[in-house]
Amino acid sequence: MNTSPARSEQAQTRLDQSVDDLLEDSRQLRSAALQLEAAPAEDRRYADEVAQLLSILDVDLTLAKASLTADRVQSEQDATVVLDTATSVVRRWMDEAVLQADLAGMEIGDLSAALGDRLERVGAEARRGAERIAELVDHDADQVRLMASQSVNSVREVFADAARSVRHRLS
Repeated sequence: MNTSPARSEQAQTRLDQSVDDLLEDSRQLRSAALQLEAAPAEDRRYADEVAQLLSILDVDLTLAKASLTADRVQSEQDATVVLDTATSVVRRWMDEAVLQADLAGMEIGDLSAALGDRLERVGAEARRGAERIAELVDHDADQVRLMASQSVNSVREVFADAARSVRHRLS
């Protein structure tokens, strides 16, 4: 498929805006779902599941954007910002998953321990990525991008594992 750079840039801009709109709509829907406290139990379970799935979608989309950004970094500092963003969004999600389980009156000890282990893995992946980038002798932009992209993908893998674990424990 042969497209002009201007057309490709317009399509990317539309995609970026659509993802941003979806993230905002998702946050609003999650907020509405979490406000069904007085609803019958089956409605609350449905709302909790919707909120959980939307939360996972939000993180997945944010990590996808971080991956794209990692593919475009120009410097070690840019790569560090991308890794920090990826790590912090996963960390917030894990904290929120434990909080939501606690609010739902669930036994959170096992969930908290499982997510704690995964949080350590996220931190380790980000540190390893930052160290590999810092060790690059000439800080070649292509190498920085490659290392940043690999590190974000590692964080995404840990998140996917954590999301599966939460879904399994809460279902």
